[in-house]
Amino acid sequence: MRRERQRRGSTWKFQYDAQQAGYNLSYWVGDDQHWLRNKYRKYERRTSEDERIVENPIIERESEPDDTENNKLRSQLLKSLAEASTRREVTEIRSAILRINESRFKHDMKFEVTRAEQLIAELEKQPPEIGIDDRANKDDLNESDDSEELRERLHKAVWNETLDFVELRESADLFEAANLEDINGDLAKAHRMLQANIYVEGLRHGIEDRDLDVLETILGEIDFKQMKCEVGEIYDEAKNLIRKMTLERRNKNMALTLKRELARAMSNRNAPQIRNTLTNIRQAQLEQKLSDEVKAAERLLRELELETEELQKDMEEKNELERINKEVFRLQQLLQGAIDEGDISLLQSAIQSVIDSGLEDLLRSELSDANELLDKLKEKLAFRKSVAEIPARYVSEVRSYKNPPAGSLEVMQATFLLLGFDENNLKTWRDIQTHLGKGGTDSFRYRVVKRDTHVIDDHVVERAQDLLDEISLDDAQNLSLLVNLFYRYCQAVINESNPPNATNS
Repeated sequence: MRRERQRRGSTWKFQYDAQQAGYNLSYWVGDDQHWLRNKYRKYERRTSEDERIVENPIIERESEPDDTENNKLRSQLLKSLAEASTRREVTEIRSAILRINESRFKHDMKFEVTRAEQLIAELEKQPPEIGIDDRANKDDLNESDDSEELRERLHKAVWNETLDFVELRESADLFEAANLEDINGDLAKAHRMLQANIYVEGLRHGIEDRDLDVLETILGEIDFKQMKCEVGEIYDEAKNLIRKMTLERRNKNMALTLKRELARAMSNRNAPQIRNTLTNIRQAQLEQKLSDEVKAAERLLRELELETEELQKDMEEKNELERINKEVFRLQQLLQGAIDEGDISLLQSAIQSVIDSGLEDLLRSELSDANELLDKLKEKLAFRKSVAEIPARYVSEVRSYKNPPAGSLEVMQATFLLLGFDENNLKTWRDIQTHLGKGGTDSFRYRVVKRDTHVIDDHVVERAQDLLDEISLDDAQNLSLLVNLFYRYCQAVINESNPPNATNS
């Protein structure tokens, strides 16, 4: 934008700067040589005094600072072009133009070159014997071309319906050479018409070349001098072309920006940023212009969505696995607690919880132990119930023994030891008979039901095992029902306690 503004202001800014410096611009509009000379003087003064007359940072070039060396070089180029234009020497003007085109100020001085080329075209159309310097000298003027004839000639050239710009230029030059006073304003009118013609030609070339910088520069000068009416319809045509080209440039810049943003988002594999950039491309109506990039982005977006879905699925599976592991651990703790407690209701509740969770396969070992213990506890409960409810006649039968069968004393001694009685009070069969007859909390029925086998000392269990070593299950079955029942009770307690020297029957 700075470069564009620099070019656009390259003409009228010089006029404004020169006016601020006090230069006479009375010939600026109508005479190329005076315009170039004044422009050269302005830069010559800036170079010699090393000062800026008017500060305008918006037209400074970023890559080439407008320092003293640049000013000197530009001043030299303008000086040579101005001097060649003053002498109206076509060869010298072309040489100056060539040097400008070969310099780095080619684009900055494009408008000056255009005006110089127009001057060359006008000079080539004129007869060689006619020149400004000749016309400027009153002594060389034909005596017949007096002041009135010059005024009349200029007036006709200005107000002629079919404009002849060559005639208009010659009439104005002769009028100026005669130093006549512009009473009716024909000279000022001629200058504006000639300047408007230069602008029209410049706009025509700019439109043909689609040169946005030239068009903006010329239109800026036209607006500054308020010459829109003199220029005519080509002004609006140039304006419309500028709007169109500006829109194209803006779309091109926007397309480049969005293309870079899309490439960056794709490089980072950032799905939200890709979606946002695609939305901006569609809103800017650049989807067709960036069709290849859009298709590649949409493919990548689908891949990223699939990856996201798979990642989400893996995450859900991981979360489910963690939940199952936590549930398995909780159920293990529940089963182990119920097993440690040895409580039937707790075991039943824990086993049911495992079944309801559907995790039996993962807790097969723990569930098997819990069911096995539950069966034992149920069996023990049933056994205790059977002992507690044994008919009194069977107890009376055993008490009536005066000489009990072999093994009966040892079975009864082991039973009462496991029920918590003192071995010193179990020496004889008579002691056994006494204990069988007791009631209340000392009765064997009460102790069988209430006795916690987990609190029985190991040495008591070992002692009971020693008493039963010589007696087998078959031997016990040949004894009375009560003795047989007590034998099985003792074996169950011994197996449950599992002391080091205990063996299963």
